[in-house]
Amino acid sequence: MVNPMANTVRFQSRARLATGCRAIVLLFRCRTVMLFILIAGLLGCVGGSSGSGISGTPLYAGQHQASYTIVTDECGLIDEGEGGFTDVHTISQDGLQLVISSEAGFLIDIESSIDDEGGFVAREVYALEDPGFALCEVESALSYARPVFGNETSEDSVTAAESVFVFRLNCADGYTCETRTVGYVERIAEVQ
Repeated sequence: MVNPMANTVRFQSRARLATGCRAIVLLFRCRTVMLFILIAGLLGCVGGSSGSGISGTPLYAGQHQASYTIVTDECGLIDEGEGGFTDVHTISQDGLQLVISSEAGFLIDIESSIDDEGGFVAREVYALEDPGFALCEVESALSYARPVFGNETSEDSVTAAESVFVFRLNCADGYTCETRTVGYVERIAEVQ
């Protein structure tokens, strides 16, 4: 005679085993997720800058070699046939405040400050008055973005960055032009 309870016991044992296996799999998944969250959190702490800001004050002080490629040159600043130009930027720094000068003369002692992402924009606007010509407003702007940090002296030292240089001319007689370049900068000398 077959015991009808035997099948019930076997079914209950399988159900307990399946429940136990599900619990182990769930526990393993939870631990895996928790481990992933822990690792991601640790990497976020030591990974440097994130989209919401930077960990320390970037150190820009020194000289940076800039290499630019022309996007547009309506103003004729670049010799025809040249694909771009190089420049040297000298930067002095006091905390988040910067003073930038361009060897090419586009920006001379222009003040700026470091933004939340570790970059900056230096902008100069002035009037150009030349007898016989219309009054014009000249704008020169230089930006550094997405800085690369770290060298042998300081992990906050900026060693390279993306850069954009823009020159605009807006004249009272309606004439306007823009020269826009994109490129990168690399530190060539630390501040003395």
